[in-house]
Amino acid sequence: MKRIYIALSLVLAALCFASVETGFISGKTDSFIAKIECADRLMSRLEFDDALKICKETEEEWYDSAKFIDTLLIHDYVDAIGISISRMTAFAQKQN
Repeated sequence: MKRIYIALSLVLAALCFASVETGFISGKTDSFIAKIECADRLMSRLEFDDALKICKETEEEWYDSAKFIDTLLIHDYVDAIGISISRMTAFAQKQN
């Protein structure tokens, strides 16, 4: 009977960890999506200086949080997101 209780407590702990991880990643995702959409709107209105500022802030915030996110997600996904954000910054610099 002790084994069942131990197994159930481990399953409960895993579910708690998974829900916290999902909530954290979801919150970060929403934050980055909002910034990227804002930069996209600014670039479509040809306001490249403001868009560049937002892109640089997004890139810096991504690299600060990517260290922790890298432990939670697949490394290839994290690298691809970083590359895409860098490309977005380059497009804003070139006013493309």
